[in-house]
Amino acid sequence: MLKLIVKEANGEVKSLDVTDNLVITPKAGQQYYFNNLDGHQYTMNLQDSEKSIVLNMDLGTQKVKIIFKNMVDLVLEENIQDKSVLGIIKDEEGLDELNQTVLNDNFNGDDVIKSLKDLLAQSSTNPEETNGVIIDDFGSLTSMLEAAAAGGSEGDTSTFRPINFNETDDVNILGGRSRLDTQLDGLDSNIPDRDGNNTNEAGDTTDTSADIEVSSVTSDTKTEGTDLVHTVKLSGEADSDKEYDFTFNTGTVEA
Repeated sequence: MLKLIVKEANGEVKSLDVTDNLVITPKAGQQYYFNNLDGHQYTMNLQDSEKSIVLNMDLGTQKVKIIFKNMVDLVLEENIQDKSVLGIIKDEEGLDELNQTVLNDNFNGDDVIKSLKDLLAQSSTNPEETNGVIIDDFGSLTSMLEAAAAGGSEGDTSTFRPINFNETDDVNILGGRSRLDTQLDGLDSNIPDRDGNNTNEAGDTTDTSADIEVSSVTSDTKTEGTDLVHTVKLSGEADSDKEYDFTFNTGTVEA
């Protein structure tokens, strides 16, 4: 089972079970942490002109897609007091570290997110492994995308180790985006309740307009004068305006 823990900007915490595709529109300051103790494999990519984060998770019995609409700008924002975060916790130790920091109302420290990242960066049982990953800035987002872009077994970002870039690094695989290219939007959250009544699922979409074809072209031979009326019938209903080129031959017209 995959559980999503959400911490609101006001400190409120809620959770829900992820069993289907989700489309989430985050607000500034919301933090999202997946409890992935079952070890589900996942990959990550961007869509919507590299503004939305897409997490593809293999739950074993099914695959789900979780889309965080327009979250890239929120992640790149450097306001520590109102930070947006996406995290994936891999094991019990990582879950304990999440409870010690982000979910601890009595946490004593200046930067709770950094403290969590430091704890997750190294497992106490295996120094080569991490207890989870946190995406909260340019460097961590870039690292995750680089792991996904590697392809094959390396494309499974569930095993990646984040790289920390500093302010002067030129590494940028976000198509020219930088820390300066950020804009916060006041967006509503579409997170479903834990009873599974959510209707905002990210299903596959198909553009059927390209399948609409001309089925027949007829001419009004009774029209007098220089005007001639042609009637074009389509094989279906187009969902947008379409243009057709007409070829006139002697006594016929084709589209």
